[in-house]
Amino acid sequence: MVRKYLERTGLSGFFIDPESWEEVYTLDLSKEQQEDFMRKKKAINLFLKTEMSVKSILEQTRLNSETLYYFVNRCLTLNEDGGIYGYKALLPYFRIKSYEVNSYNKSYTGNFSKLLTDYPDLEKLLVEEYFNKNKKVVREKKQSYKNIHKKFVNKCSDLGISKDHYPFTSSTFAYKSITRFLNSLANGSQKANLTSKEALMINRNVNNTTNAYTHVVRPFERVEFDAHVIDAIFSIVTYTPSGDKIINNMSRVWLLCVIDVASRGIIGYHISYSNNNYSSKEFLQCLKKSLIPWTPKNLTIPGLQYNHGSGFPSYIITDTRYAIWDEISMDNAKAHKSKKVLDNLMKLNCAINFGPVANPVRRAIIERFFRTLEFSSFHRIPSTTGSNPMDSIRENAEEKSIIYEITIDHMEEIMDVVIANYNSTKHSAHNGFSPLEVIQNRINRGMYIRRLSENQKETSDLFSNSLKVMVRGNINEGRNGYINYMYQRYSSPKLNNDTSVIGKQLTLLIDDDNIQHIKAFLSDGSLYDTLTAKGIWGKVPHSLEMRHQIMKHKNSTEFDYLKYEDPIEAYQNFLATKSISDKKARIKLQEIKRYKKEHNADVMLEDEKKEIQKLYSKNEGIQQKIIKKNSRVLSGRKVKDEVKNIKQIEVSNSMIEKNLNAEIDERHKKTIEKFGKTKGKSITF
Repeated sequence: MVRKYLERTGLSGFFIDPESWEEVYTLDLSKEQQEDFMRKKKAINLFLKTEMSVKSILEQTRLNSETLYYFVNRCLTLNEDGGIYGYKALLPYFRIKSYEVNSYNKSYTGNFSKLLTDYPDLEKLLVEEYFNKNKKVVREKKQSYKNIHKKFVNKCSDLGISKDHYPFTSSTFAYKSITRFLNSLANGSQKANLTSKEALMINRNVNNTTNAYTHVVRPFERVEFDAHVIDAIFSIVTYTPSGDKIINNMSRVWLLCVIDVASRGIIGYHISYSNNNYSSKEFLQCLKKSLIPWTPKNLTIPGLQYNHGSGFPSYIITDTRYAIWDEISMDNAKAHKSKKVLDNLMKLNCAINFGPVANPVRRAIIERFFRTLEFSSFHRIPSTTGSNPMDSIRENAEEKSIIYEITIDHMEEIMDVVIANYNSTKHSAHNGFSPLEVIQNRINRGMYIRRLSENQKETSDLFSNSLKVMVRGNINEGRNGYINYMYQRYSSPKLNNDTSVIGKQLTLLIDDDNIQHIKAFLSDGSLYDTLTAKGIWGKVPHSLEMRHQIMKHKNSTEFDYLKYEDPIEAYQNFLATKSISDKKARIKLQEIKRYKKEHNADVMLEDEKKEIQKLYSKNEGIQQKIIKKNSRVLSGRKVKDEVKNIKQIEVSNSMIEKNLNAEIDERHKKTIEKFGKTKGKSITF
């Protein structure tokens, strides 16, 4: 039963129930103050929670009725937040309303409040200047208290306040009272907003139970993605077609990372060389590298090595190969919201959490990793730019990157080793366990991780685009079947010999990262064949972007790739010469180098050259054998012909000689018969 006295307050049962009041801390009070507080608290509880008579309450607590009702009224007084003061009103020296005076006094207590009451324009001035409400006047976003105080004093003079009147009688002209008043005006978010957007963002999200993360325990339940500009300058070493060495600076390098929230382990990363910002294509590259198993790099820097047992989860733990996350958290960058990105994330069947705009603290784990990465690695190299423009370690960073030739290739090796070692390093957030150990332990406890199905493990198909094309060709004109895509013809032995598909549509599954080969499907969904680009484009892997850029420069007659066996090599030599003065050319050149390294393009082209050389040598050997064999046959025939000719000559000579001898004998005989009877004379034949 509610006492009639309480009914007059108009408060609901919730407010008059001491069980719902906030507790107060009294251990800092003196012993006498604690006893006095407990006595008043007991009286209030008996009055509000029981039907005990007021007389009995007063006897038990040794209070008088005036004191009892005084503290009941204080406890049930409404505060500025819409609640009541409760037990706080029982604390000694606790004030439930501002101190007010009827006249100005020499102690100055309450004088400032009376001044604002007497002159409302002064309070209006302070509020407008503090919150910068007068938009007609251009001023700094956050004024200093000294500047506001100066305007306050000038306003007092304008209002006709005499010099022997408060605040002029105060030694500081009420400066301390003004600062206390201004501090009481704004709440936390308002004050943060006056400071900066970053302060407002932190105020709204850090230690905010409304926006706080739920506790994530299962690996790959949630991952965070973000990008970070590395605090260092690197050099790019290139060679012109003439063999001249060129060293230039690469001032901006982005690190794109995906981190597992539960274990704080990095599951994939990608490096972007963009001067402005990374693209959606590079974001997808990072996601792809987070899905496929990682492999260690071949390190070229002396002394640089992976720690024992270090690596990425997909390399160390079998159950995390081709693992899919259930939710990905990232910011509202344009690259994340492209249709191509969203379509590919839908294929993974994962939730997308963009979070509020300009709130990196919602991805605090990956932000903390970036900080650890910089302080433990890249801030220690000679070409670091430090953490801010005033950092002393950034001195001559560009010169050092060229002097020491701290190249992009070195950076990529360092990055891979640092992240791999980080995954195997003990972490304080996990009671001394490393991220890899956390993942393995929780898998051993039976926690389930989704993985790509067998037909999805070909990530080139998972992150590919589809396109319907018409099969071209004309048998009457002797043209076999082919399709056109991105300035080039594609075909295969099967398509060359199949006239039934000419004039029909095929669906192409195109991996923009490598368009050397394209998968073609029939209208019923069955795989028809893998088509290969014709000519020099079918020799080595190349991306859609690379072919687009090469054809763009080729069509503008900037270089001729026909004299090269590899169009990418032609484009690379063109960029090497152009990179002397063009930053964009350096970026594209480095991307081509990385691409060729990742896809073993140089090795594949070299292997193809070796195969061609072997085939050429083999053909040349066969030709030599044929020539030798033919030469033997020809030489044999020649000897036989010469022998035959000799014999014929010998027979001919014998006949001539025989005929000649016969003729001589005949002449000799006739001569003897004519002159045989003549003696003593010589005979001439």
